[in-house]
Amino acid sequence: MDKYSKKENYVFDFGDDWNRNHNKTKIVEEYSHLLKGNVAEMGCNSGYHCFIIAENQNVENVIGFDINEDSLKFADDINRKKFSSEISKKVSFINTNLSKVEYDDSFFDVVISFHTLEHIYPEDLKNVLKEKNRVLKSGGKVLLSLPYKKAFDCNQHVNYFDLEKIEKELSEANFIKEELYIDKRMGDTPQHFCITGVFKKKINEK
Repeated sequence: MDKYSKKENYVFDFGDDWNRNHNKTKIVEEYSHLLKGNVAEMGCNSGYHCFIIAENQNVENVIGFDINEDSLKFADDINRKKFSSEISKKVSFINTNLSKVEYDDSFFDVVISFHTLEHIYPEDLKNVLKEKNRVLKSGGKVLLSLPYKKAFDCNQHVNYFDLEKIEKELSEANFIKEELYIDKRMGDTPQHFCITGVFKKKINEK
């Protein structure tokens, strides 16, 4: 899909200090108790946080998915070298469109979506969420973070969310809300607000 290949053609990474202090790292630490087994990060870009996720002792494997071949090359060639072999061997990357993820059904225990859904065109959102549901085990968790409304707006953002909208979209994709709130840890003004949430795939689904 050319509209994504062109729009998402960038590597988003500003070094170790920036990554370690980013809101995404804080969320991984806060929800470390949810992380286990096989974890997917959908829209991982430079892959740094895949390695941070892999530092959790309860995590066996992390697979980062992204449409951008250059960012995944950066993940393998640059960021992989910043972590021990014990952490690195748990992490792999797959170049794919999030509307059609090339992976097995019901494989992952946790699917992570950090600042990705705002990059998805409205007409593709249902398919992207459907794919998250498909690859997730019954009862598995989705951990997400994304801008609140037009916070952090840029040319790559094409979809905007408030609490009501994101809950509605996840509910229609057969997820159950466990936690959802406006996250102000990146700043106390609206342009710095995020949405952070945890959703569960319905138990009765395969």
